[in-house]
Amino acid sequence: MGRKPQSERRKGIVVCTWEGIFANPYIIITDTTYLTAFAVMLSASNAVIAFIGGLSFLVRVFQLLGAYLVERYGNRKRFCVWMAIGARLSWLLVVVAGLIWRDDGEAILLVFASVTLMAKIFETMLGMGWMSWATDLIPSQLRGKYFGFRLSLMAMVNVATTYAIGYALDLFKGFGREADGYLAMLVVASLCGFVTILLFQRQYEPPFHPSPDRNFQRDAWLPLQDERFRPVIIFNLLWAISQGVALVFFTVQMISVLKMSFTQIALFNIIVTIGRVLLNPFWGRFTQRFGSSATLKICGALITINPLLWLFATPDNLVPIWLDALNSAVAWTGFDLASMNIQFTDSKPKGRAYYFAWVGISSGVGFFVSGVMGGQLADLVQGASLATPVSVIEGNHWIFLVSFVLRVVSLSVFWRLRPDAPILKSLGLKPN
Repeated sequence: MGRKPQSERRKGIVVCTWEGIFANPYIIITDTTYLTAFAVMLSASNAVIAFIGGLSFLVRVFQLLGAYLVERYGNRKRFCVWMAIGARLSWLLVVVAGLIWRDDGEAILLVFASVTLMAKIFETMLGMGWMSWATDLIPSQLRGKYFGFRLSLMAMVNVATTYAIGYALDLFKGFGREADGYLAMLVVASLCGFVTILLFQRQYEPPFHPSPDRNFQRDAWLPLQDERFRPVIIFNLLWAISQGVALVFFTVQMISVLKMSFTQIALFNIIVTIGRVLLNPFWGRFTQRFGSSATLKICGALITINPLLWLFATPDNLVPIWLDALNSAVAWTGFDLASMNIQFTDSKPKGRAYYFAWVGISSGVGFFVSGVMGGQLADLVQGASLATPVSVIEGNHWIFLVSFVLRVVSLSVFWRLRPDAPILKSLGLKPN
């Protein structure tokens, strides 16, 4: 009898690996890049594009509800299955709408926006249940090695999927059937999502016994009262605002202004993905030596440069875009690793799920609010033009400049809130 749970756990880990492989295409297809491209194809306004692109982030406020439901009801398998059904099969409604109202872009856009909101809410709560489930499923001594292996597999699937999607969309567009290309893409996402639901049902769930003294009203506010963790929340809010104001307009610029093909857009994402795989070990060692805050600040400074590169890109000169891809491959790898480490090290064991939830909420609200404001701003500045010795600033360039300034501000605030002891000592300075 003692060997059976171990055998079930081992099988559950194998199932978890396959679930990640099939979840990856679903995640890529329903990510901001392709949702934005679909909205552009449907002739959505800048405000609507920004709204749809921001929904993925707005729904992070539901992480608190997800954490509460997981702790309240305890059956994570059933919870994840139902959340996955709501998230990963609802995109078929967009496909149905596209087939019924083929010539009514406004109707399709309305269904598309509604399904995006619904699916992202379910997906957000699914994430809270999955994190709790996976933490108990994978033994602590194997967790780092296993998730490194799982992420590497997903990265390979990511590269193949991204290229296949870009090639397929270009193919459909070449036949004058671009709308059908997006609908086919959503069918593939739903099929992969359906497979993950079946795998969830086969995956072993270790015994889960939530603490009986958990108090939602008390625990939910602990992160905001924690003086060490509060700067993390503030920075995530400011950084998300700086990113969100221009987020969807990078894709809009690629499609509408730079006239890049979907294969080229896919190549951009592939460069970033490969960079993450190759550079993770380097940034892991760097973070261990100099600290997570130092890594985050250095990588954040590199990321801050990216919007300026887009001021020099033209349909005949895409070199700045490829420089952005290379810089992102380097900088975002270290940034995400450092950000994750800070959340783990600075959060307290009691109510830790709520610490993670508040990071998601702060960044989600920042992304959504600034994204909506960016949509309004884009409409206001479309006719403005300023000639400089090196470039003509016009259209979405103004949004990229605003994003650059806000990134500088957010990094400056974080530096004041969190002087990093390891890096300061290495420079011969005394931390405050």
